[in-house]
Amino acid sequence: MTSDEFHHDAAAYVLGALSPEERHRYEEHLASCADCRDEVRALDGLPGLLSRVPLEEVTAEPVEPPPAVLTGLLQAAWRRRRRTRWLTAAGGAVAAALVLILALVLAFGPRQQNPAGQPMAAVTPAPVTATVALAKQPWGTDVTLRCRYTGPADYGGGYTLVAVLKSGRTEQISAWAAVPDTTAVLTGTTSASPDQIRSVQVRTGAGTTVLTMSP
Repeated sequence: MTSDEFHHDAAAYVLGALSPEERHRYEEHLASCADCRDEVRALDGLPGLLSRVPLEEVTAEPVEPPPAVLTGLLQAAWRRRRRTRWLTAAGGAVAAALVLILALVLAFGPRQQNPAGQPMAAVTPAPVTATVALAKQPWGTDVTLRCRYTGPADYGGGYTLVAVLKSGRTEQISAWAAVPDTTAVLTGTTSASPDQIRSVQVRTGAGTTVLTMSP
């Protein structure tokens, strides 16, 4: 704190209105501030004078304290309130952050790790190989495909990944363009659980099945 911040603490210090921490810091400041030491000396006799006033002579009417005393007491009280508000706000912010982190962990926590991919079997000759991994999730199944295309660069076509369910329904999981000598890694989701899936297939853009895997 600067000297200006300690300027109004002399009266509060003399009357014992500072907290232990504030008193310690003010005494450290006094060692290097002649002006504040002069203020303390000027007010040093105030507690003794107050102690000499007979209790029966103390008026019930409110009396305005000297400006220096009033200002010092108000300054000390203001600093304590400001520190309390800051600590309360900081504590509230930390608590809110912890609640938010907990909510995010619960909502988007670690998913079940994908098992090792299984090779897909060729159904018709095609310049494509792939492995596929299924991971059961509360919302269905995560499907991760690693597919490598080794055909000509001018093929210009694409492939789709579909799940054929035991009910006979088909769900498209993903689609991608063929890029020569490149391994495409695709992740998609189906609402079906793994035990509801009859097979996972890679098909050409024309709908021809070229690879398949049965869980």
